Amino acid sequence: MLINSRSMQTVVVATLALWSSVASATTLRVDAKHPKASDENPGTRDAPFRTIAAATAKALPGDTIEVAEGVYRETVQAKNPGKERIVLMAVPGHRPVISGGEPITSAFAPTRVQLRAQQAGKAEETPFDADAWRKEIGLGGAVAAAVPPATGGPLDHSAAPFLGIYSTPMAESCQVVFADGKRLAQIGLQGCPIRAEKGGSFRYREQWRGRDVSDLRPGSFHHDRESGILYVWLPDGADPKGHQLVRAARGGILRLTGTWTLSGFDIQYAADGQHTGGSEAAVVVSGSDTLVEHCRIRWNEFIGLIHHGHDGVLRNCVIAENGLCGISPSFGWRMLIEGNEFYGNGWRGNVLCGHNGNKITSLKDTRILRNYFHDGLGLWLDINVNNTLVAENRFERCPFGVYFEISCWGVIANNVFRDCGRGIWVYSANTLVAHNVLDGCGEGITLTTSPRGAHFRQRHGDPYRPQPKHVLFATRNNLVVNNIIMNSTGSYLACNRDSPYGQNNQFDYNVFAWTLPAIHNGGNHIKFMAGWDDYYGRLPFWHRATHSDRHSVIADAMLLQAHRNGRSWGNTKPPQLVGAPGFADPVAGDYRLRADSPLKGRGVTLPLTLDPVYIPSATDKIVTRSLANTEAGKHPERPRFAAGYGGEHYRLQPIPKPMQLVALDGLLAGDPGLNETWKRTGRYPTFRADGEPYWPDDTEWMVRPVNRLANHSFEAGLPKTGPWHASGIHEHSQMACVNLMPNQRQPVRCQQTLREIQPETEYILWARMHLNAPGAPARAWLTLKGGDKLLGEAPVTAAVGEEKHWRTYFVRYRSGKADADPAVGNPLTVEFGAQLIGKATGGKAGPVAFARWDDFFLLSGAPAPE
Repeated sequence: MLINSRSMQTVVVATLALWSSVASATTLRVDAKHPKASDENPGTRDAPFRTIAAATAKALPGDTIEVAEGVYRETVQAKNPGKERIVLMAVPGHRPVISGGEPITSAFAPTRVQLRAQQAGKAEETPFDADAWRKEIGLGGAVAAAVPPATGGPLDHSAAPFLGIYSTPMAESCQVVFADGKRLAQIGLQGCPIRAEKGGSFRYREQWRGRDVSDLRPGSFHHDRESGILYVWLPDGADPKGHQLVRAARGGILRLTGTWTLSGFDIQYAADGQHTGGSEAAVVVSGSDTLVEHCRIRWNEFIGLIHHGHDGVLRNCVIAENGLCGISPSFGWRMLIEGNEFYGNGWRGNVLCGHNGNKITSLKDTRILRNYFHDGLGLWLDINVNNTLVAENRFERCPFGVYFEISCWGVIANNVFRDCGRGIWVYSANTLVAHNVLDGCGEGITLTTSPRGAHFRQRHGDPYRPQPKHVLFATRNNLVVNNIIMNSTGSYLACNRDSPYGQNNQFDYNVFAWTLPAIHNGGNHIKFMAGWDDYYGRLPFWHRATHSDRHSVIADAMLLQAHRNGRSWGNTKPPQLVGAPGFADPVAGDYRLRADSPLKGRGVTLPLTLDPVYIPSATDKIVTRSLANTEAGKHPERPRFAAGYGGEHYRLQPIPKPMQLVALDGLLAGDPGLNETWKRTGRYPTFRADGEPYWPDDTEWMVRPVNRLANHSFEAGLPKTGPWHASGIHEHSQMACVNLMPNQRQPVRCQQTLREIQPETEYILWARMHLNAPGAPARAWLTLKGGDKLLGEAPVTAAVGEEKHWRTYFVRYRSGKADADPAVGNPLTVEFGAQLIGKATGGKAGPVAFARWDDFFLLSGAPAPE
């Protein structure tokens, strides 16, 4: 065997370097309870440091810091300048606490307080205020926080009885108080006063809960900032003297920069750092290859954990009872969030910019696996959380489970949702929602769209776009397949009607199960929703309205029995109606299908490669810290464009081209519900990386909407309208259809002539087309014309026996200058039609092809200014 001496030399050198590095690594000890503990010590077992901050200041890359049992009331800010990991960990078997809290040690005195009584039997009335909305958003004057609620003014406490309220002097800020580890409710202005008074989008929506000490109740406190007095009413009215009271005093109590491991700590009682100019989060970790594990980050006022950077891991932690967010990772790539428990986050309520709980922003190529979210807000993935896998998680009793918003390239699979308000909510594109089980959710799976503006960027070199810039954000190309939705009292599925900002979304091979004791014989207890409030009782109505769920199944033993007894009318029938779903043990959360389940084989086997192309990030350079985006730039040395507010701002992502994530026709049968193969192997569908992703031109899709013709009535008989054949084209509302006969050779057309084509204007035409060719090859199309000139066409063809199911097609034309584009000034014509393109087979006498068009939209507008 020949050995390359140069390679061998390299291995030896590398091994020696590694040995040298390991040999030089040091283990430092922190033990505040040790009688000889001092920050002047060398940090050994016999002479440990007293504080964690002292140890991190001495630690070098490769070192380990072991922290013994104790409560460490300090602020730790440490940076690892090297590539070798620094480990900050608990001594094995210990559970040290890093606390932002300070004990309240001053004496409490019993205090008489006159409570603000409510008149029995009368609801409180809120006086009308015409400027309430202005105050709510802080426009044109004082923000809402500056004006306490009108409650009749301060009360006279001199003759009040003693109810169990105690008071003590408190000059320091006091927004959160814990009594024996239990959080007391705050009465008065909520949260950090500076956050409330300065306004902004991170101001709480609910500014006040009560007004002053007269609104106290058992289990609450009120801090009077003007008088510097803290009032406390414990749940049992006891004297605080016999209890441990702690106030949240410090914010940002742990900040680690670089490559770290953080393991085995309780991190709690951190204050919102707004009042001191500090961090809003208890823990901030930024850098590469960070690992946070086996920690409990709980009971913090604002955010539990913020993570920036790439290749980080958060696993086997408890993130709970944080005021706004449990976790808020952002601005990075390739994070793994695995095996954690999240509950009770968001108790402070929502801020103006949105709902939180656990919010991830601008974090790409991320995996969120096997976590448990319960009894609080779920998981919100917002703005450029691209190429994300959410799998094998449990969500129980959450107002919402997963919200995937303003993002692209997502896979939400193999999750279980129980008793949630809304299980899965998608406002994104190119998302696969597959093999999930949703049990007892108010709403199952919802896809929403709206005509909102957005800022899109996906690749380096895309020019800077100053605000304001109107862009159509599209909820497009999403596939909802192989899911089991059970006992949803609201909608099982919901999706907005097709529009320029949302179409080409597919639903199929899903199961809609009902096991509750009462049904509607017409099947109206299983509902679907188009838009926000238009319900479709019964699966056939949903299918007819949306062309979805052709192969989906209702599993309802009582409805099946009603059908057999002749008591079911106008409803789904077998084989789309089957009996009980046949889970192994749904009460215990085991939703595997038994061998005798009627749902076996009623799904499809999905491929592991999805058709859209996504190129994962290959570099780790963060070239922007703006809210809009995080981008791995190939050329970070190039000068960048600065926005007016000091950061960089880009387009978030391209609006994806209409396409299918997966072509469902021809796939092998499979089982709906949880996919045991994916779970066992850990292999989930990914997006193709072997092609060119779809990049828009610099100005593509950037139009200011002028008119959207959403309810055409196409007129026959206009000039150049083709001859009518057979049954002709039938129009109704936004739908048109035609049967093509065997001897029909001329195309069937329908046209509508609109206004003259304007110079330097963009026109985008959308419609859904369906073409079925059981007896002859056929073609259908959608076109834009300018006079006699064809401006653009979207065709579809079908061979004999082929059916092209409902898909969205578009035609786009951008006119030039008046003296350069001959189409300018000509009438703009919308045309659609169909024709046979070959001979009929089988001697059929009736129709041999069928075409249908739905949901026409025409958007015109001037390109957004540069």
